[in-house]
Amino acid sequence: MKLHVLGNEALVKELTESCPQVEWIHTSDLSSALSDSDTVIVVNLMDDAIANVYDTTKKIVLVNSVTDKLSKYGHGNHVVRINGWKGFLSRKTWELSGKSNETLNDFAKACGISLKWLPDEPGFVAPRVISMIINEAYFALEQSVSDEKDVDIALKLGTNYPLGPFEWADKIGLQNVKKLLDTLATESPIYQPSALLSKKANEL
Repeated sequence: MKLHVLGNEALVKELTESCPQVEWIHTSDLSSALSDSDTVIVVNLMDDAIANVYDTTKKIVLVNSVTDKLSKYGHGNHVVRINGWKGFLSRKTWELSGKSNETLNDFAKACGISLKWLPDEPGFVAPRVISMIINEAYFALEQSVSDEKDVDIALKLGTNYPLGPFEWADKIGLQNVKKLLDTLATESPIYQPSALLSKKANEL
């Protein structure tokens, strides 16, 4: 199985190292990836992946889009949303939105991952939860409850999380977290990002 992958070095490395069982071709040329007749899947991890045009191909395209929905763009059933945030591509369970198919099932089997199909809504499940945890940590920081280091330690020791909320924010990118929270806040005020989180994200 041969797959083309587009994205920054860190994301591509995380993905390809977590699934060495398939042949990965790292490219920056989307059109050539889509037209390669030997490629069964294209994985686009770029920030604007979902906004590209994919109506010139019928091959499966996985697009990194935690916040934007497929329904916003009207792509066909061959385009599937995935959580391409850093730190999530190496997980053994992937959250996706779109239409399941045998090609993706074969890919998942080859990589030893399970696919969790979710509604086409912003944030999937894990990103929503982690973004809320990060947001609460920034509220605590605003109120001088503790400092970043101690909050990270407390969460890791108290809940057995692999990373603390500020470590997660650094890995994921605070701007990505803010974008998701801003979008979710249109559904419910419980997602409203803290003033400190917004300030720091806007400074980046």
